[in-house]
Amino acid sequence: SKYRTELMGFATLLIIICHTPRNEMPNWLGIIIGNLGLGVDIFLFLSGMGLYNSYKNRKVSIPKWFIKRYERIIVPLLLIVIPILIFNKFLNSEGEFRSVLSYLGELSGFGYLFYGRALWFVSCILFLYIITPLLYKILDSKHKYSIAAILSLLCFIIAYILPEKDPWAFMIQRWPSYILGFAMAVDIKEHKQGSIWHFIVLPLFTYSFLFALNHTIGTHFSLFAFQGIPIMTISAILIDEMKSERINKVLVFMGLISLESYITNIYLISLLKSLPLHLHIGNVLYYSVSSIICIIVSFIAYKLTYIILKK
Repeated sequence: SKYRTELMGFATLLIIICHTPRNEMPNWLGIIIGNLGLGVDIFLFLSGMGLYNSYKNRKVSIPKWFIKRYERIIVPLLLIVIPILIFNKFLNSEGEFRSVLSYLGELSGFGYLFYGRALWFVSCILFLYIITPLLYKILDSKHKYSIAAILSLLCFIIAYILPEKDPWAFMIQRWPSYILGFAMAVDIKEHKQGSIWHFIVLPLFTYSFLFALNHTIGTHFSLFAFQGIPIMTISAILIDEMKSERINKVLVFMGLISLESYITNIYLISLLKSLPLHLHIGNVLYYSVSSIICIIVSFIAYKLTYIILKK
């Protein structure tokens, strides 16, 4: 709770690194960087924690609460995506044909659910906003951890039943991170002593078990949630121990633009491939320059969003 924004920033950096082109890297390094996708699960855990408190302390009706949450996502999405889509269409006038409905779905934030296009996290978190009132009722119990474990297991079962490449299957496997963050929100806010067993040992044991299943009987369970929670816990401990003002400022900055950074990273880097930057597309230098541009654009979008929503 104390370092929520810093941890959001840490997760943002993991996602940026995760998207680094890996074709010129040693295989072992590429595997490590690819697994930094766990940053999204850190986002989901922290979002679950924040959304519990937001919903519990709301002073408006459920529809108004949802609209307020939706605005925080849709405004930066439109600010970033519309100009990029227009510019990209101008540069690639003979690109793939897409229906108006497809564009509207993408700009609504729910496009991944129906078209399987980019920004799966946005579609995922928006759907979780919708079911948050139901989650609140289900998890408002002294047995909340047992219920959260059962719900998480159901997510994996449903995802396993669905076709492996189904967008819903991919997304539902990531819900346990949100559910666990939601369930733990009260204890975290009340600064109750956390257990290494719950935050590190148990997730790593579950990770090892599912990893073994994936590589023996051919299941396709997502392992990111059980990597993300231990990494997040260890990172929080390190941030608290180091007490570095400079590092904290960097992490807070990245945490504030985390949503904008995610959206920009997906779209802008794709657009930059169409521009004559005279950099070898696919190498680390190209991606580094692109990431710096993305951070600048993300900060501008964050500031504009703040101005728009403040009005």
